[in-house]
Amino acid sequence: MNVNEFISQISSIEFWQGWLSGLESLGFVFPILLAALESLIPPLPLVGIVSLNVVTYGPIAGFVTSWLGTIVGCTAMYFFWRFIYKEFAKHSKKAHSKIEKAKNWVDGVHVPELFLIAMMPFTPSFFLNFAFGLAEYPPKKYLPVLYTAKFIMIGSLALLGEGLVAALSKPWIIIFVIIAFFGLYYLSKKVSEKHNLSDK
Repeated sequence: MNVNEFISQISSIEFWQGWLSGLESLGFVFPILLAALESLIPPLPLVGIVSLNVVTYGPIAGFVTSWLGTIVGCTAMYFFWRFIYKEFAKHSKKAHSKIEKAKNWVDGVHVPELFLIAMMPFTPSFFLNFAFGLAEYPPKKYLPVLYTAKFIMIGSLALLGEGLVAALSKPWIIIFVIIAFFGLYYLSKKVSEKHNLSDK
């Protein structure tokens, strides 16, 4: 198998669906962990993860596992930055600079803006948890907003994933999926540019 054939294979939904099906022994643990990893590893595409979960487990189970995984990952990373990292960072000037920068940025973000930022699928969850964790933003304020925003965002992505499945038998649906996808991308870019998230 040459490189082009390999890329073509791993780019297909069937490849990943078959790969996920091979992990059925883990039940719903695997899709939850897969979604949780997006909060830890920024390059992982949440859109693709949710779509895979929906294709493999169905729209309802795919949505629930993706949402649970996302909030578990975000919660864990928020508390990691808030408590564990800050303990190691006490004697580091570089880390102290990061903490001050995070606090300054968070001070300029109001709850409605936080909700909008967290709801955008292309906003890096890693940075949000990093910034709000280091800034010691109260968990009673941060987590409810985050969970609600992610609920709406994951629900939207689940609908897109279901649209991809439907498109296999009804190709015209792919037009709606593409428009919705780029619409979300455009909104995410605007929010990211406003808050300079691409430079974080």
